[in-house]
Amino acid sequence: MTPKFKWLIIAFVCLTACSQQAVKQTPKEAEVDKVELSKKTIDASCDTLMRVPESPGVSIHIFKDYICKLFFKDDSAPMRFEIWNLDDDRQLYRYDTQSDNLLFPIGTWSNGHLTINDSVTEKILLFNIDDAVKDMDYTPEKKVSHISSPRIIPWNKRLVFLNEYSYKDNIQRVCFTTRDWTYRENNKYDFNSANVIHGELITNIINSKIAYVPDNNNTIEILDSKGKKEVLIHLYHETRQEIASFDHNGTTIYAFKSPAVECFSSACGGLNTFIAGFIDDDRNYSIAVFDWEGCLLGIFKVNGEIKDISLSEDEKDIYSYERVDNNYYLIKYSVSLI
Repeated sequence: MTPKFKWLIIAFVCLTACSQQAVKQTPKEAEVDKVELSKKTIDASCDTLMRVPESPGVSIHIFKDYICKLFFKDDSAPMRFEIWNLDDDRQLYRYDTQSDNLLFPIGTWSNGHLTINDSVTEKILLFNIDDAVKDMDYTPEKKVSHISSPRIIPWNKRLVFLNEYSYKDNIQRVCFTTRDWTYRENNKYDFNSANVIHGELITNIINSKIAYVPDNNNTIEILDSKGKKEVLIHLYHETRQEIASFDHNGTTIYAFKSPAVECFSSACGGLNTFIAGFIDDDRNYSIAVFDWEGCLLGIFKVNGEIKDISLSEDEKDIYSYERVDNNYYLIKYSVSLI
């Protein structure tokens, strides 16, 4: 997961969205109230693997036996991607994006891939982690794209992306590119909701499922291969994010009101299950485990503030990159639900 957008910064330019007529959707809804959450509490053994010496400006993802680190761009250095061996701390790969001249890059982990997209320079870089480990000289697949979205990930030969205009119910949550990663928006919108559409996209390509885990809303959405909502999972969260709107040159701009309300912090998908970092009304952090039909299998509290979570291949170990006080740790939690 990458750093959150500064929610109250307003984007005045209408960006590429999703061509979509009004869609009638009647998804199944699952309500997990406070009592049900307490019933689903499970035990998880805990093992602190390492104290992470890096600053907060890094996203950490575990894939197979590799630690993947994405260092965010700042004023002094460009974004870079590194892969390390989990067992003996050997560096296996490094890619520096300086030659790509990225201005506002955003990275997303998904099914053994890292996607870096920069809507400003209209560039997308797609890394295959397995291929990068095999070859230190590996270079990512690169293409020019006019897509503007905080989340873009591979979907077979295409890309699926989070639709910034999906604030309104009749507009589809995700959109799909062609095989050459292009997308043309045919609709004209009189509003801009890019400031209020944030969160994680995770996929189960084998079963053609997509999940949207929002930052500021307590409802997880499971979608089918065409982007239609199949299941809505409402986790108990009494505090709700308020949204303001105002007019700018004939366009309605939506933005979050202060204070910000966080519900989910990170997510990761597996073949049978997916996980989400949940933040309750008292700002306690937990990891919730779901199946792809929308059932909550279990939830457990963690030691600190979740920054990133990853799921092992057998889906029994969960790796959590957490802030505890002013320190950062990589912690492995072991559960047995499948």
